[in-house]
Amino acid sequence: MNKITDVNKVELKYKRPNRDELIHVPNPDVAIKYLRTIIDDGVLDLKEHCWLILMTSDNYLLGISEIGMGSIDNVKISLRNIVQTTLVANAVRIVLVHNHTSGDLTFSRADITTARHIRDTAIMMGIDLQDSLIITSEKYSSIRDLLSDWE
Repeated sequence: MNKITDVNKVELKYKRPNRDELIHVPNPDVAIKYLRTIIDDGVLDLKEHCWLILMTSDNYLLGISEIGMGSIDNVKISLRNIVQTTLVANAVRIVLVHNHTSGDLTFSRADITTARHIRDTAIMMGIDLQDSLIITSEKYSSIRDLLSDWE
């Protein structure tokens, strides 16, 4: 029989990166620039992917994580995975990015609904979803620029 003292101990530790080595990401142009350095443009026209750009409270880049890969016209993402990745990185601000293989930068109704749901959940967790971007091999578009109520 297990005793109460046999419970696994769970510890969380975090070592902040050297601030002097972090990249400042003041706007989506810079975020996309750094995302493009880690992804192969050849995947953007093949199938949909989703990435999470993780930042400090003053927009310094902590990392970029691929959080989903789908088919030619959709990608499933997990809200739990987004929150977990953000918390493990000790990020305060995030930008969600996914690609459209067609090259169309238009946000679908599902894109907008999903982004709002993630934003609302993130707010409850003390996380700021700054923007949701659609990227193609040529350009990108921002939900913040599209929706007047995005804050």
